[in-house]
Amino acid sequence: MAFFKPAIFYVLSVFLGIFAFSGVSQAEVTASVNTISVTEGSTFTLTIKSTEASLTVNPNLSALDRDFVVSGTQKGVRNTFVNGSFNSATEWKIQLIPKNIGNLVIPAITVGKEKTRPINIQVKPASSGAYLSKQPTPKVEQTASEASADVFLKVAIDNPKPYVQGQILYISRLYSSQPVSRGVIIPPQINDAIVEKIGEDINFESTLAGRFFKVLERRFAIFPQKSGEIVIPPLEFEGEIIDTNAGNPIEMIFKQSGFVGSANFTSPFGAVKRVLIRSDPITVNVQPKPSAATGKWWLPAYNVNITQSWQPAEPVFKENEAVTRTIKITADGLTGAQIPDISLPEDDYLKVYPGKTKVSNIGGEKGIMGVSESSVVLIPTAAGELILPEIRIPWWNVKTKRMETAVLPEAKFFVKGTTQKGAEPKAQVPSYTVNSEDISKPELPKEEDKPIGKNIYIAIFLAVFGLIGLLSVLAFWLYSRRKLAASAQGKEDQVLAGRFADIEKAASASNPKKLRDALLAWSKNYWPEDPPFNVTVIGKRLKSTKLQKELEELETSLYASRQRKYDGEELLKALKIALNTHKAEEKNIKPVPDLYPQTK
Repeated sequence: MAFFKPAIFYVLSVFLGIFAFSGVSQAEVTASVNTISVTEGSTFTLTIKSTEASLTVNPNLSALDRDFVVSGTQKGVRNTFVNGSFNSATEWKIQLIPKNIGNLVIPAITVGKEKTRPINIQVKPASSGAYLSKQPTPKVEQTASEASADVFLKVAIDNPKPYVQGQILYISRLYSSQPVSRGVIIPPQINDAIVEKIGEDINFESTLAGRFFKVLERRFAIFPQKSGEIVIPPLEFEGEIIDTNAGNPIEMIFKQSGFVGSANFTSPFGAVKRVLIRSDPITVNVQPKPSAATGKWWLPAYNVNITQSWQPAEPVFKENEAVTRTIKITADGLTGAQIPDISLPEDDYLKVYPGKTKVSNIGGEKGIMGVSESSVVLIPTAAGELILPEIRIPWWNVKTKRMETAVLPEAKFFVKGTTQKGAEPKAQVPSYTVNSEDISKPELPKEEDKPIGKNIYIAIFLAVFGLIGLLSVLAFWLYSRRKLAASAQGKEDQVLAGRFADIEKAASASNPKKLRDALLAWSKNYWPEDPPFNVTVIGKRLKSTKLQKELEELETSLYASRQRKYDGEELLKALKIALNTHKAEEKNIKPVPDLYPQTK
C-alpha cells in the first residue's frame, strides 16, 4: 500500500490541476532548442513546454518529417504549489537528427489549439564542423560478432608512422544499442609513451545495418618516447547495460535462477547485464629523429607560432622605467612542456629580468596544442634607439617532412631620457683675455726661473695617479663581472627553487596531474640542455630506485581505470634524497641530511 499512495496522490494532483485551470485561460506553448548550430548527422534537442498539464494532448510532429528524423521523445508533467498557488506544466523533449545541411527551419508545432513559433537551425557539413573535422574516422563496418552485439568499441589513429616524441591522435567510439546504466573506459597503458585525454567526450547517434546506436567518442593524444615498433593495446570498456529486450520481470526471475539463462538483476525497464569489451590493438612504427632535422631543439609538430604582447599595450620606453613583454609560443601536436624556454640577451643599455614560464595544453582540432607563455621585464638604462633582436624557433613539420622556422621579427623602439648611449662629458676649454701690450712686449723667463724640476714632479704625480685610476677601473670591472655572474646564478637558482616549490605544493595536495606537470617543468630548468619529456626519466637520471618506483606509481595513478586516492609525500621525500645524493656525488662530498627543507 505504501507504494500506491504516492502514485494515487500524483495522479489526483494532475487531474486537479487539469480541472482547476480548464476553461480559465488558454495554455501558452513555447519551443526552444539546446543549440542553433549542429553538425550533419548529430543529434540536438527540441523542447516544447505548455503551461497546462495534460495527459492526452501531445504535439503534432508530422511537420518535422521533411527536414528531420525524430529519434526519440520524452514527456513530463509538473505540478507545483507556490505561496498557495497551484501551477501545472507539460514538457516534451524531442531528439532530432537533421536530414539536410544548410539553414533549416523547425516549423510551427501544433499542441492542442496552440502553436509554437518557428526556429531557425544551421546545419554544418561533417567535413567542416567541429565534430571530427580533418580527423581520422574509425571504421564502422561491423564484424560477424558485432552484428548482433548490443555494445562494441571501434578505434583508429591518424598516423601509423609518427615521429618519436610526436603526437599520435587516437580516437575511440563506444557503440551501444541499449541504455548504459554505468561504465568506465580504461585508456591504453603504453610503456615509453605519454597518454593525454583530449577535451570532453562527444555524444551522437548513428545507424548501422538498420540498427540504432548511441555513440560516445573519446580522444587521446599519445606521445611515444622511443623509436621502433610499438603496440597500442586494446581499449577496454567495463560497465552495465539495460537489456530492454530481455522480457518481463517474472521471466527474468527464472533466468536469474539458472533455468533459462543468466543475468545480474532486473530493473523496471529490463535486465541489467555486466559487460567487458575490448577494441583491437594497433601497431605503430615510430620513426626516429630524421637526419635533416637541425637546430637546438627537436620539435615534431603540425604548426608552431610565436607572438608577443606588451604591458602597457602600446609601450613607451623611458630611461630606467620598466616595460613587460610577454612571449607566447603555441605548437599543434606538442605539449606545453615540450616547448623550449626562450632567453633574451642583455646589453650595456638594457636590463632583462625574466619571470616564470607558464605551460598548458589545449584540446584542439588536431589533438593537443601546447602553449608556453613567458614574461620578461625590460628596463632601458639610456636614451636612444633600442633594438630587440628577432627570435627564431626551428621545428620539424611532420606533414611536409621538412624543417621550418617560427620567427618573431626584430622590434625597434626609441627610448626617451637624459643620458645618451655612448655619451661622454665634453672637455672644458679655459678662455683667456689677451691685450695688445702682452702681444707686443712679451716677457720671457730668465734662465734661473725656468720650472724644469717642477715639471718632473708634476709628470710623476700624473703617472702615479693614472696608474691608481687604471687599477681602480680594473678592480671595478672584475667586481662587476662577478656580481653579474652571481646575479645570473641567483636568478637561475630562484627559478629552480620556485619550480621545486610547485612540486612540493602539488605533492602536498596529492594532485597527480599537477605533480606530473610540476616535475616536468622543474626538470626543464634542472637539465636545460636535455630536458626529459617523461617523469620516469627523472628517476633514471638521478639513479634512484626508490624515486623510480614512486614515479611509476604516479604514472599508474594518472591512467588508472578507477579514481583512487594518491599520496605524493613519499615521492617528494624520495626526490629530495635523490637530489641530495646526486649533488653530493657531483661535488664528491658527503651528502647533507636535506637539500630542500620544508617550510611551514
